[in-house]
Amino acid sequence: MRRWIGAAGVNTVITPPFDGWVPGLYFAVLGALKHGCVVCPLFSAFGPEPVDGTLALDTLLAKASDQYIITPTNPGDPALLHFTSGTTGMSYGILAPLAHGITMVVDEGDFDAERWYGVLANEDVTVWYTAPTAVRMMLKGGALAARRYAFPKLRFIASVGEPLNPQAVHWGI
Repeated sequence: MRRWIGAAGVNTVITPPFDGWVPGLYFAVLGALKHGCVVCPLFSAFGPEPVDGTLALDTLLAKASDQYIITPTNPGDPALLHFTSGTTGMSYGILAPLAHGITMVVDEGDFDAERWYGVLANEDVTVWYTAPTAVRMMLKGGALAARRYAFPKLRFIASVGEPLNPQAVHWGI
C-alpha cells in the first residue's frame, strides 16, 4: 500500500469503520500485512470522525499491479495495533488463525439466525469465533431453527469481547 500511495515512510494503515464486515476490510488488512505495515482497525461505532483523510480501496486496487513481492518481516515485527476497552483483560489476537492457514467464512449480511445456522452447517465450520451478542441472538432465535441443521464438523465455539451469560453458555453445550 505504501507504494500505491507514494509514501515510502508510511508504516501504519488504519482501517476506517466499514459499513459491516465487507470484503474490502479483509483485503485492506491482508494487503497491509503483506506490505509489512502495522494495521490499526477502528471500531465501527466511532464513525468517520477519527479519520482525517482516506484513500478509496477500489481506486488503489485499480492502480495496483498483478505482480507483487511480499515484504519480508521478522517474527518480532509489529503487525497489529488493536485498541480494546480493557473490560475483559488482555487484548485479543485476530491474526493467529490466518497464520495457521485456516479458511475464513465471512458473512456481511444483517443478522439472521436461520442464515447463520445455514452458513455454519453448509460451510462445514469447525471453529466458530464470534461475539457474545451473536451467541445471544442465536439463542433468542429458538431451538427450532438450530434443529433444522446438523453440525457434525463444529467442534468449538469461541466467544470474545464480553462475558457470556449462563444461558448462552448452556446453549453452546
